[in-house]
Amino acid sequence: QMCIRDRALMANKAIDFSASYRVSRWKKAHYINSHLGIKPKAYFPNLPQLTLGGTDIFHGPDFKIPKNGSFKKVVTIHDLVTFQPFYGIENAKLAHKNFKQMLFGCKPDHIITVSEFVKEELETLFPHTKGMVTAIHSGINHLNLVPRKESETPLFVYIGTIEARKNISNLLKAFALVYEQEPKARLILAGGTGLGGGAILEELEKSPVKAAISYEGFITNERRAALLSSATAFVYPSLYEGFGLPILEAMLASCPVITANFGACAEISHNHAWEVNVQEPEAIAKAMVHILNNKSLAAEKAKEAHTYSQDFTWEQCASDTFQVYKNVLG
Repeated sequence: QMCIRDRALMANKAIDFSASYRVSRWKKAHYINSHLGIKPKAYFPNLPQLTLGGTDIFHGPDFKIPKNGSFKKVVTIHDLVTFQPFYGIENAKLAHKNFKQMLFGCKPDHIITVSEFVKEELETLFPHTKGMVTAIHSGINHLNLVPRKESETPLFVYIGTIEARKNISNLLKAFALVYEQEPKARLILAGGTGLGGGAILEELEKSPVKAAISYEGFITNERRAALLSSATAFVYPSLYEGFGLPILEAMLASCPVITANFGACAEISHNHAWEVNVQEPEAIAKAMVHILNNKSLAAEKAKEAHTYSQDFTWEQCASDTFQVYKNVLG
């Protein structure tokens, strides 16, 4: 997705754009070429000048930058999920070490976060970053959509990783409450499993309404588009997000959205979704039933959300990123 932003940066005549990869990631370097159409350069993290001499700015788009180098360094931080309690202490140890090494050892000149929420979170955890962080929203204009044709059967859809922080356990409980009122309702979960995913699938197997729930695993972009076009509502009850791209994907597809009333989810949905206390299954269920019983209202809200979502473009992301580059160079 971010390669769309990078292609927009490449089109900027004020930038002499090149790509690079850590020498240890050589097996995946071909992806850069396939996405951007340029051959990347390998660099050694502690000796970047060997291959990156003459560079003015090095932008690490995914948490990492070189330790040394005479160039300015910009890094993008997508989230701080490793500092959340549901990530697990043992899993977090190495992630925390690498993150702090990036902040204090590699010393970025500027940091980009994908939301104001992550920016505030970063500045709270690491006060020295205040004044050197810019929030730049990601784009959404990469999704191939199909015309909306809502399912005649009440259909609720979740698309995302099956993991603890996504709060799917409460979604399962909420759907059971909805099913009591509407036995024709169906729930589809789609996405690969992540941290705690096994326990969630076990809970699904034990659900009293298991027969009305389908788990599709990892799906194609085409299947995603089909589900969003037909769903009565997209339910995304995540407890923690750095951005919340699936929310905007559903909005762009004109699908009503239910999500959390806090964190990045609330920031990104911006009152264009049913924002509820997702820590309470009853609150999620109430929103689901409300959409079922108020189709015209839901369609109108989804139409407004569609218009709103169109403002999130990778071209705007690229423009804002270029402004950061100019500011860093003074």
